[in-house]
Amino acid sequence: MSKGALRRIDSLASDGVERDDGITPSAFRIWRGGENVTDHGPTVFSSRSARLLLEEQESRGNRYSIDINHLSLNPDAPLANQSAVGFFALDVRNGELWAVNCEWHSSVKAGLTSDPPAWKYFSPAYDVDPETGEVVSFLNCALTNNPA
Repeated sequence: MSKGALRRIDSLASDGVERDDGITPSAFRIWRGGENVTDHGPTVFSSRSARLLLEEQESRGNRYSIDINHLSLNPDAPLANQSAVGFFALDVRNGELWAVNCEWHSSVKAGLTSDPPAWKYFSPAYDVDPETGEVVSFLNCALTNNPA
């Protein structure tokens, strides 16, 4: 499997992206169950990960943000670059983690639907258990052209 293949935001529904309007992503797969290849080594999405992330989402009580290039996580980025361009909730489908009920800011809709798209990939920000490599916490996702 090639790097980034699991993270393409311009993929077809059969590849892990759904579009309610036929154009703008309304849901996308973040990880398949089991080991997922990244530039930083394998990331494991397990049944433990699913339980922890859904519990975390429930306790947070708010939706997750989508930004550009993870700039909302950089306190030194200009304030305008820290804005969210979308929001979503997490769901587990058949052992996979999905971003669902996606809402997109009008400033990025055209970039998501152009050919070629302005952003081809999404990149999740998360924490892993250092012993198992399992995802144990989730922060947000970013639109990017250079995913890990």
